[in-house]
Amino acid sequence: MRKIVAGLIGVVFIVTIGVFAIPEPDPFPAVPLPELGDGPITLRVVRAINPRFDALTEAEFEEVLRQTVDLVQFHFGLEVQFERGEDYDVSELMKLNPPAAREDAIGLTYELPDPSRAPMRLAGMIARALENGQSSIAEAVEVLGPLIPGAAEMDVDDLALAIAEVWANGLRRWQGLRAQDRRPVIDFGINHQKAIWDVLGYGDLPFEIVMTNQLIASAELYGFYPGLAKLGGLSLGSTAFSRSSSLGTFGMVSTFFLVNDLGNLSNLGPNQIIHDPSVIRENALTLTHEIGHMLMHLGHPEGKPGCIMSAAYLDVQSAPEVPCPVNSEPAMIPGAGPFTIDRKLLESVTK
Repeated sequence: MRKIVAGLIGVVFIVTIGVFAIPEPDPFPAVPLPELGDGPITLRVVRAINPRFDALTEAEFEEVLRQTVDLVQFHFGLEVQFERGEDYDVSELMKLNPPAAREDAIGLTYELPDPSRAPMRLAGMIARALENGQSSIAEAVEVLGPLIPGAAEMDVDDLALAIAEVWANGLRRWQGLRAQDRRPVIDFGINHQKAIWDVLGYGDLPFEIVMTNQLIASAELYGFYPGLAKLGGLSLGSTAFSRSSSLGTFGMVSTFFLVNDLGNLSNLGPNQIIHDPSVIRENALTLTHEIGHMLMHLGHPEGKPGCIMSAAYLDVQSAPEVPCPVNSEPAMIPGAGPFTIDRKLLESVTK
């Protein structure tokens, strides 16, 4: 009898714990979709300048903003207006990064091993992204196939390692290039690392958009997109959480690649350079792309390189002129490409 009672007590205890247990909060909750309202959407915009590199002139910058207003209306049916803020030196802008965010970003940035060793940690991250659906295997093969013979027949682990090697070799290429001052474009600082820009929103940012002439080229351990690996970690733009913006996000656009003449980059792989770029037009398209992420959390449609929200839209020879309408496919549904908040990091910087 005692055994039966003990068993019943055990059952009751388990059920009780299940009823009253408080679920753990999501460590990476999604940024809520912003409420846009009916009127024009005001976006505060600043520039962050690295004096070592060429930058857009003031007139070019203003023209980028003007064209972006038209492109956002054309592609998304939204009315935006820009409010200019004071320019920053890149080093001064980075001081807005809380120390905890800075440390977090450094820990998430992949340091390349000696060239004689395979980039196994980077390959492991890529394999996980391909296996869990964060990134599409089909898209990876399509984008990187010209650089990886036999990519379509590889298993996930072999494909991930081949992609990691393309990424690492391309990044070493960036590290070997010199700017107009004859110094390496990537020096001993960390301002070229994408992660340090991605966590900037954990500080108190007085803007929604920052355009910079800083080169952003690196490798991270928290996200894989085929286009990043294809261009040696080069990023033309990104969108990330911002605690001080009513939108919940901020956008970054780098003009470095389109403004600075670095000579022949063909050994990054075939078709790497945008064909006959119009600097102003391409920067306006990039900014429009990021605004699509910021205002509607749109994703990246696959197999539609002419779509403004495609991750490969700047690889095509002609700029996208025919919109892929909002709600026309899963990636174009608002909220399809959610952005997340690192709850622990946010709590640490707001104590």
